[in-house]
Amino acid sequence: MYTHILIFGTFDGFHDGHRAYIEEASKLASQVTAVVTPDKVIQELKQYIPRYDIATRIEFIEKEYPSIKVIVGDTEINTWRILEDVAPDAILLGYDQDTLQESLQNARYIQTHHIPIIRAQAHKPHTHHNTLLHNQ
Repeated sequence: MYTHILIFGTFDGFHDGHRAYIEEASKLASQVTAVVTPDKVIQELKQYIPRYDIATRIEFIEKEYPSIKVIVGDTEINTWRILEDVAPDAILLGYDQDTLQESLQNARYIQTHHIPIIRAQAHKPHTHHNTLLHNQ
Protein backbone atom coordinates (compact mmCIF):
# COMPACT_ATOMS: atom_id res chain seq x y z
CA MET A 1 0.00 0.00 0.00
CA TYR A 2 1.21 3.47 -0.85
CA THR A 3 0.58 6.74 0.90
CA HIS A 4 0.03 8.99 -2.12
CA ILE A 5 -0.61 7.81 -5.65
CA LEU A 6 -0.88 9.96 -8.75
CA ILE A 7 -3.09 9.18 -11.75
CA PHE A 8 -3.22 10.95 -15.11
CA GLY A 9 -5.97 11.29 -17.70
CA THR A 10 -8.00 13.47 -19.99
CA PHE A 11 -11.25 12.28 -18.36
CA ASP A 12 -13.07 13.64 -21.43
CA GLY A 13 -16.51 12.16 -20.96
CA PHE A 14 -16.41 10.36 -17.64
CA HIS A 15 -17.18 6.64 -18.02
CA ASP A 16 -16.90 3.30 -16.20
CA GLY A 17 -13.30 2.84 -17.38
CA HIS A 18 -12.37 6.05 -15.54
CA ARG A 19 -14.26 4.91 -12.48
CA ALA A 20 -12.43 1.57 -12.45
CA TYR A 21 -9.09 3.40 -12.80
CA ILE A 22 -9.83 5.73 -9.86
CA GLU A 23 -11.13 2.88 -7.72
CA GLU A 24 -8.01 0.82 -8.42
CA ALA A 25 -5.87 3.79 -7.37
CA SER A 26 -7.95 4.21 -4.20
CA LYS A 27 -7.24 0.60 -3.24
CA LEU A 28 -3.49 1.14 -3.66
CA ALA A 29 -3.07 4.33 -1.61
CA SER A 30 -4.68 6.31 1.17
CA GLN A 31 -4.39 9.52 -0.90
CA VAL A 32 -5.12 9.83 -4.63
CA THR A 33 -4.41 12.84 -6.80
CA ALA A 34 -5.91 12.89 -10.29
CA VAL A 35 -4.02 15.02 -12.81
CA VAL A 36 -6.35 16.18 -15.58
CA THR A 37 -4.73 16.97 -18.90
CA PRO A 38 -5.17 20.61 -20.02
CA ASP A 39 -7.10 21.24 -23.25
CA LYS A 40 -4.02 22.61 -25.02
CA VAL A 41 -1.98 19.49 -24.23
CA ILE A 42 -4.76 17.18 -25.47
CA GLN A 43 -4.80 19.10 -28.74
CA GLU A 44 -1.01 18.82 -29.08
CA LEU A 45 -0.73 15.16 -28.15
CA LYS A 46 -3.93 13.66 -29.49
CA GLN A 47 -4.81 16.10 -32.27
CA TYR A 48 -8.39 16.65 -31.19
CA ILE A 49 -10.30 19.20 -29.18
CA PRO A 50 -11.75 17.72 -25.99
CA ARG A 51 -15.53 17.46 -25.89
CA TYR A 52 -15.59 18.99 -22.41
CA ASP A 53 -13.49 21.88 -21.12
CA ILE A 54 -11.04 21.37 -18.28
CA ALA A 55 -13.41 22.72 -15.60
CA THR A 56 -16.15 20.29 -16.62
CA ARG A 57 -13.75 17.34 -16.74
CA ILE A 58 -12.57 18.19 -13.23
CA GLU A 59 -16.20 18.44 -12.06
CA PHE A 60 -16.91 14.93 -13.37
CA ILE A 61 -14.31 13.52 -11.00
CA GLU A 62 -14.97 15.76 -8.01
CA LYS A 63 -18.70 15.04 -8.11
CA GLU A 64 -18.26 11.26 -7.87
CA TYR A 65 -15.01 11.15 -5.89
CA PRO A 66 -14.96 14.08 -3.45
CA SER A 67 -12.25 12.44 -1.36
CA ILE A 68 -9.57 12.60 -4.04
CA LYS A 69 -7.64 15.69 -5.01
CA VAL A 70 -8.05 16.81 -8.63
CA ILE A 71 -5.56 19.17 -10.26
CA VAL A 72 -4.72 20.50 -13.70
CA GLY A 73 -1.62 19.00 -15.30
CA ASP A 74 1.39 20.79 -16.73
CA THR A 75 0.67 22.99 -19.72
CA GLU A 76 4.05 22.18 -21.29
CA ILE A 77 4.54 18.62 -22.46
CA ASN A 78 7.18 16.55 -20.66
CA THR A 79 8.19 19.19 -18.12
CA TRP A 80 6.85 17.12 -15.21
CA ARG A 81 6.72 20.03 -12.76
CA ILE A 82 3.58 18.40 -11.42
CA LEU A 83 5.68 15.60 -9.92
CA GLU A 84 7.65 18.01 -7.76
CA ASP A 85 4.49 19.87 -6.75
CA VAL A 86 2.59 16.72 -5.73
CA ALA A 87 5.47 14.44 -4.62
CA PRO A 88 3.69 11.09 -4.97
CA ASP A 89 5.25 7.87 -3.78
CA ALA A 90 3.73 5.92 -6.71
CA ILE A 91 2.06 6.51 -10.07
CA LEU A 92 -0.76 4.43 -11.50
CA LEU A 93 -1.17 4.65 -15.26
CA GLY A 94 -4.05 3.40 -17.34
CA TYR A 95 -3.57 0.20 -19.31
CA ASP A 96 -3.29 2.21 -22.54
CA GLN A 97 -0.90 4.97 -21.42
CA ASP A 98 2.27 3.53 -23.01
CA THR A 99 3.56 6.85 -24.36
CA LEU A 100 2.98 8.51 -21.01
CA GLN A 101 4.92 5.75 -19.25
CA GLU A 102 7.89 6.19 -21.61
CA SER A 103 7.92 9.91 -20.95
CA LEU A 104 7.60 9.52 -17.18
CA GLN A 105 10.41 6.97 -17.02
CA ASN A 106 12.73 9.63 -18.48
CA ALA A 107 11.61 12.28 -16.00
CA ARG A 108 14.39 13.34 -13.65
CA TYR A 109 12.06 13.30 -10.61
CA ILE A 110 11.07 9.66 -11.25
CA GLN A 111 14.69 8.60 -11.65
CA THR A 112 15.96 10.57 -8.65
CA HIS A 113 13.19 9.51 -6.26
CA HIS A 114 12.72 5.98 -7.62
CA ILE A 115 8.96 6.36 -7.97
CA PRO A 116 7.29 3.12 -9.06
CA ILE A 117 5.05 3.28 -12.11
CA ILE A 118 2.22 0.74 -11.92
CA ARG A 119 -0.22 -0.15 -14.68
CA ALA A 120 -3.96 -0.39 -14.08
CA GLN A 121 -6.08 -3.26 -15.26
CA ALA A 122 -8.10 -2.70 -18.43
CA HIS A 123 -11.83 -2.27 -17.85
CA LYS A 124 -13.88 -3.19 -20.94
CA PRO A 125 -11.34 -1.58 -23.31
CA HIS A 126 -13.45 -2.33 -26.39
CA THR A 127 -16.35 -0.21 -25.12
CA HIS A 128 -14.97 2.12 -22.42
CA HIS A 129 -12.16 4.00 -24.10
CA ASN A 130 -12.22 7.71 -24.89
CA THR A 131 -11.21 7.22 -28.53
CA LEU A 132 -14.20 4.94 -29.07
CA LEU A 133 -16.59 7.14 -27.14
CA HIS A 134 -15.25 10.31 -28.79
CA ASN A 135 -16.12 8.98 -32.25
CA GLN A 136 -19.74 8.13 -31.37
